[in-house]
Amino acid sequence: IAAKRLPMLWLPPLPASLTLEEVRPNEGWDGSIWRPATSWLSLVVGLLDRPRERVQSPYLVPLGREGHLAIYSAPGYGKTTALHSLITSVALTYAPDDVHMYLLDFGGRLLKVFERLPHVGAVVTADETERLERLALFLRRNLEERRDLLGASGVNNLPAYRESTGSKLPALVVVLDNYANYIEAAGENESLITLITRLAQDGTNLGIHLVLTANNSATIRFAVS
Repeated sequence: IAAKRLPMLWLPPLPASLTLEEVRPNEGWDGSIWRPATSWLSLVVGLLDRPRERVQSPYLVPLGREGHLAIYSAPGYGKTTALHSLITSVALTYAPDDVHMYLLDFGGRLLKVFERLPHVGAVVTADETERLERLALFLRRNLEERRDLLGASGVNNLPAYRESTGSKLPALVVVLDNYANYIEAAGENESLITLITRLAQDGTNLGIHLVLTANNSATIRFAVS
């Protein structure tokens, strides 16, 4: 008599690789139109395994709710790949009118591939000092303008402002690959250093979100972390 196979305690192991299309919900860009996203800046970046509950589900980064994201790991463990997944998820899920991205590529210059995306306003590398200073000025100006707009409308966050006014004011996602290299490149230019602090402290409610990578948490200045 053949033995009957018992049910497995665990779900099968996570796949060695998968594409975003395999885990993203049926929303965003379908090749011809933009389908509305069900939540604001909630980004699918992978697949999450919860063994105790026997559940495998899309791994979400709730940037709209949490505000900012720091990704830590030793070199070679996939920080930039994680950024690639997040940037691609933004571009597939939200229309260019809804989210603009600005990429500070201070790592291996692997973010230049996104330069032609309609969502991307600029990709700035470590040797482009003048472009970096122009972008910093643009972001500081945006912080002040958005604070005035939201204050005048009596709301305290970007989704509420968009809903109450009908404005298409976009969220801004600032991606910084390799925080330590950025600080080194900034040198004695204190305004470039304090820019990241201001984005971290004031950006969330104004719809400006910071995503950065670092080798470990000790390299991030306390005011930012």
